[in-house]
Order: sequence, then C-alpha cells, then structure tokens
Amino acid sequence: MSDRQVNEVITQLAGLGITLEIDGESIWATPKSAITDDARQLIRHHKSALIGVLRAGNEIRILANAFYNHLSGEAKRTNCCYARAGRYCTEGQRLKDAYYLAVMQSNSHIH
Repeated sequence: MSDRQVNEVITQLAGLGITLEIDGESIWATPKSAITDDARQLIRHHKSALIGVLRAGNEIRILANAFYNHLSGEAKRTNCCYARAGRYCTEGQRLKDAYYLAVMQSNSHIH
C-alpha cells in the first residue's frame, strides 16, 4: 500500500471524526464513540502501513516543536536567530535543516 493510499485511509477515518495516534506498535483511535466495525476493520487491515505513516508524521511534529522551541526560547533570549532575515545560529540551522529534510522526505513519499 502506498503512502498516498494510507493517507486516503487516514482522511476517510478523519471524515468519520476519528483521530489516530501511535504508541510503539499500537494504534489508538479516538473517540471510541466514532469507531464503527467498518472503521475498526479498516484500521486492522492497514495497521502496519498506518503505523509507518503516523510515525513519520510524529517525527516531523517532534522536529517542528524542537525548532520552534529553540526560536522562541534560547534563540529569543540570546538573539542568536532571526528567522525573518534567515539568520540562524548553528543549533537553529541544524534544527531547521532537520525539520525541512523530514518534511521533504515525507512529501516525496506522497507523490
């Protein structure tokens, strides 16, 4: 199953009001009240592919948070980064590059 197809499954579930999260090799679907037998079967049938795509999304979220936290925390206190001007300290540039690389890799799997 391609990442595009997995994203379609996630979109279909989201249309039912279902949100997916992963914890190791487990998938948590919420809210329980929205989970129909068909939705449960869809999740089980595509579990490994869903975990792969969700794990990639978690990595991007973690990297985005690290970059944002640097810009709004340490970088703000020391004025070592100024995003509007494209000026970043070594750590800010490393975090920015890691985030952008993860996004680019994720997008390349979708097309």
